[in-house]
Amino acid sequence: MNTAFDTIILNSLNEDAPYGDITTNAIVSENARVSGRFIA
Repeated sequence: MNTAFDTIILNSLNEDAPYGDITTNAIVSENARVSGRFIA
């Protein structure tokens, strides 16, 4: 499921490294606004 949060992250990654191979692991829980780990 692609959420607004996913879209923001993907857009940010595309701007930072449009030709790079980036894996993103993001966790958004009900109790947290944004909790994520980004691996580049």
